[in-house]
Amino acid sequence: MEVIINDFTSNFQVNYFSLVKLLVLCLVSQVGINIIPSLILCKLKNLNIKKIFKLNHVSVKQFLLSFILFLSFLGISLFLDNFMNIIISRFDLSYKMNDYMLPRIIQL
Repeated sequence: MEVIINDFTSNFQVNYFSLVKLLVLCLVSQVGINIIPSLILCKLKNLNIKKIFKLNHVSVKQFLLSFILFLSFLGISLFLDNFMNIIISRFDLSYKMNDYMLPRIIQL
């Protein structure tokens, strides 16, 4: 799995289609590993899916407040990321966000 993800993430700056492929891979793996087995178990045990997944109606007001909260946390994290870059640059260091160091497969 790490090799597949590494192949997708290595091309983000050049090819944004790789990002779409990664998102599809994540979606398929989440559905295949989490949701489908849960639905099968609910069906076998005759459980109410709405109660298990806690599927409740969300009002527009609740959605907007959640979205505003999401945007505010996103802004705070952006500020902290920039602040961290300023501090790190004082020590002549730098980092790349999501630059994963994954081991390469060694063929003998």
